[in-house]
Amino acid sequence: MIMNAFKSGLSNNLIKLIAIISMTIDHIGLILLNDFTPFRIIGRLAFPIFAYSISEGCFFTKNIKKYFMKVFLVGVVSQTVYLIATGDWYLNIFLTFSLSILIISAYTRFYEEKKEKPKFFIILLLIFIMVYVLDIYQIYFDYGFIGIIMPFIIYIAPTKEKKIVNTAIMLILLSLNTQGSFVQYFSLLSLPILFLYNGTRGKYNLKYFFYSYYPLHLGVLYLISFFK
Repeated sequence: MIMNAFKSGLSNNLIKLIAIISMTIDHIGLILLNDFTPFRIIGRLAFPIFAYSISEGCFFTKNIKKYFMKVFLVGVVSQTVYLIATGDWYLNIFLTFSLSILIISAYTRFYEEKKEKPKFFIILLLIFIMVYVLDIYQIYFDYGFIGIIMPFIIYIAPTKEKKIVNTAIMLILLSLNTQGSFVQYFSLLSLPILFLYNGTRGKYNLKYFFYSYYPLHLGVLYLISFFK
């Protein structure tokens, strides 16, 4: 069964399940095992897969506004869990991706459809300024501006091969931006998984599982950490 899946390619469901497993291992290493490096390395697979999936979600969604709201609301719920557990305002990946969706939405609306390119670049600039100002006050988006822009860079690539190349470029830039940490370079191991992605959703509609898993698993891990 596994071999057949690899022969026909991996559905969006499958690559996101790989990302969820990777993310869970990563967060176990971070929250319960005092930043355990081997688990953090395994966890580097998650972000590129999720970023690629956000790009695909924007392409296939029938209503990008609803898609944004779902991702944003999961981000708000997850941030509440994180804030209660840690008191930290470090902004989670769903809030990062909600800005990614805003950029892609602005691009399709102003750049592609209405040919109003200045409006798109103004929105892009405003998001950059917002991220920069929040950085000054030590409120950071997960993966920073590179993380925000990455799904968009993947989205504008016209072919699967170019999407993979764009993903690789962004991951290298992200790795160079981590101030000497070697762990982020292992995110490049996600590229073969993305290459196997076949462009289909998969047999089952698991979107509510994917949306709910992030805040739920954070809550469980932080609860366990309190009783260690």
